[in-house]
Amino acid sequence: MDWKEETASELRRAQGYVEGWTDAQVHNILLALKVRHIPVSRELRERLLTCHEPEELETLFLRAIDTTTCPESWGNDVTARALVARVEVDTVDGAVVVRIVPEARS
Repeated sequence: MDWKEETASELRRAQGYVEGWTDAQVHNILLALKVRHIPVSRELRERLLTCHEPEELETLFLRAIDTTTCPESWGNDVTARALVARVEVDTVDGAVVVRIVPEARS
């Protein structure tokens, strides 16, 4: 396998990890609201499912486990923002290193 194939493979693995983490975080948010018997509107569910920003999802999760109000009252500051990432590829001691550096776009 040449370095291009290795880089592509590492990039796919990193993207899969990020996608898996965000899916799990959204599941945890919805589960926390369900356990607390707090209804989730279709709009909020859609906002969660389209959010890919780790910091935003973490904030939403913390609110979900600590809230006593309807999630819609959390305000527009929790609106999903697109995730833009810069991919950095380097070699360290002959190994290909791929870093995905998130850059939030408002």
